[in-house]
Amino acid sequence: MQITILSDNRPGNRQDLKTEHGLSILIKTDDKCILCDTGASSLYAENALAIGTDLSEVDFCFISHAHNDHTGGLSHFLEHSDNPVFISSEAFAARCFSSRRGERRDISADHTLAEKYPERFIYIKGSCKIDEDIFAVAPKDMGYPTPLGNGWIEDDFAHELALAIKTTDGLVIISSCSHHGALNIMESCCQVTGETRIAAFFGGLHFVDGPDTGRETDSFCNSLSSVHPETKVFTGHCTGSDAELHLSQLEPSQVQFFHTGDQFTI
Repeated sequence: MQITILSDNRPGNRQDLKTEHGLSILIKTDDKCILCDTGASSLYAENALAIGTDLSEVDFCFISHAHNDHTGGLSHFLEHSDNPVFISSEAFAARCFSSRRGERRDISADHTLAEKYPERFIYIKGSCKIDEDIFAVAPKDMGYPTPLGNGWIEDDFAHELALAIKTTDGLVIISSCSHHGALNIMESCCQVTGETRIAAFFGGLHFVDGPDTGRETDSFCNSLSSVHPETKVFTGHCTGSDAELHLSQLEPSQVQFFHTGDQFTI
């Protein structure tokens, strides 16, 4: 399996690639090509072209949650592809707002897309199997904390989904922002798929910079090393710079940061 970060907040080694506050990930398995999220704009497609990735190979788009830094490029995908978009049935049900940095901002997905392209969306209610060894997972509370950064957002996160892919080495989980908490999401994916091993976890942890970042990061690392010591975590996007520093000091062998243009073979 190959995973490519088409767009992310952080620049990588490729100076010709652009960054934005958003996330878009391309996943290639043996027989499927999946676009997970579309970032905040059509930048994901520009970077894909620069990398030499042919987006016409994409079989479907998977939307992890209905915030505009993950759905901003969705109109571009719908205009340039005939393939379906898997998205939560709750995605267009309500508006979401962020009050971080003292400004109340609407961070909802573009609701007009549901009306303009009604035949293109496949709505997911709860968890389900999308394809052979590929699952959409609606996270549940499995006893682990949710990110403190959720406190800035007016949202119940009922529209959040994770993508879980079974491999011979265990699950590969894509959870773009992990608003339900990465460990709750991991355990939910294990429960839905019946696979207890997690080979890799990709996505933001939503540990925003603040006075409690160290405590939150320490708690996560302690639980991760106890419950899933074999799991490699690749994170970025909404995992803040303070958390990056703590994570690199605590678990440099288990946690790695991704950047725009990075490619991983799992």
